[in-house]
Amino acid sequence: YNRVSRGGIIVLDEYGKSGWGESDAVDEFFKRKKNKIHSVRYSGQPTAYIIKEWNSQNYKNKLCDYSKNLNN
Repeated sequence: YNRVSRGGIIVLDEYGKSGWGESDAVDEFFKRKKNKIHSVRYSGQPTAYIIKEWNSQNYKNKLCDYSKNLNN
């Protein structure tokens, strides 16, 4: 996580799929961080992504637009 640039995107393949343990590990790691886990709709497998937080409001607006496009 420390090597991910601010505004970088982490894709979580099969996040939310029972039996893999990925969801538990991710939830534990991000428990005290401010990052939001976004789900990807219309995927063949449960998938999610996290955008590493950046404090610039303008950049956050661009990321919101990007995430809306991913989910449509």
